[in-house]
Amino acid sequence: MVQSNADEIKLVFQYGSNCSDAQINSEDRLKGDARFLSIAETVKDYELTFDVFSVNRNCAAADIVAKPGAKAWGVLYEIREYLIGRETAKAHGRKSLDAVEGEKANYEREEIDVRMPDGQIVPALTYTVIMPRTGLVTSLDYVLYIIAGLHERGIPTEYIDKIKRIAAANNPGIAAGVEALVRSMDMIRQFVPEALSDFRKVAAMADAEFIAESIIAEYLPKPHKPTGRPSGKMAVYAFFLNGQALKVGKVGTNSDARFRSQHYNPKSAGSNLARSILANPQKIGAGGVNELNVGDWIKQHTDRVNLFAPATFGEELSPSVSHHCFSHFCYERIL
Repeated sequence: MVQSNADEIKLVFQYGSNCSDAQINSEDRLKGDARFLSIAETVKDYELTFDVFSVNRNCAAADIVAKPGAKAWGVLYEIREYLIGRETAKAHGRKSLDAVEGEKANYEREEIDVRMPDGQIVPALTYTVIMPRTGLVTSLDYVLYIIAGLHERGIPTEYIDKIKRIAAANNPGIAAGVEALVRSMDMIRQFVPEALSDFRKVAAMADAEFIAESIIAEYLPKPHKPTGRPSGKMAVYAFFLNGQALKVGKVGTNSDARFRSQHYNPKSAGSNLARSILANPQKIGAGGVNELNVGDWIKQHTDRVNLFAPATFGEELSPSVSHHCFSHFCYERIL
């Protein structure tokens, strides 16, 4: 019989795509059970590199390797012990972090010391590559997830710039795309503080408790790929074209299709972004779009911001919460 203390918490240090809450807490990963604790850097000298091939990503994936004078930044999560190993997770009907990471196939689990911004040093589990390989090339899509996650968590800008350089050196063909990604991300980041301020105002009107730390912002710069809504979260989302909000919406815990796919398919719902664009494409410079390609046009040309909050928060507020949350920059919507 597999033994595990289900209530024991383990600290886990993530440095790659799982820095993003929407990645690690997606329905096919940990389903909301990875709780963000802090950002952190390695105590020993490590540097991020791309030295293992990921079949799922179809590109080289991230690793941290020893390098004198370098530090690797990432995210520190609290995760229940039973979710770490395959057998204990299976006993609870769950997917393990070991399975998510490809432990024993590409990565091995080890414990390292990491330092939080307040100077506290703690031991944490992490995953490093078993057999590093040279000559592997990463992709823009994969780097997008890493950089977006680092931005989302507030990792120092100097470190994000370093990751940009490492990614561009690994694959020079994505250098321009990485720069465009960061420019878009910097532009849409300015909206989040205003949206959080609006969250507070709406919460006050509804006599609902608001805890700023419970709101997670996800940035998906163009060209973006729709992500899943973390388990147990409601979401407020907005699509932007050149800094202008085209569409704003709110979904609860039972609206995954609305959140992930309906706005990209004009036939999927009576009201969505794709239908609005097709009604007047010239107004936003989308000439030539049609029912078959409008979804791809949205992904290629719009930035997306997702704000995730505890599901109970959404239940306490009115259906107009989404428009209140983006009111500062949504009053001149062009669709």
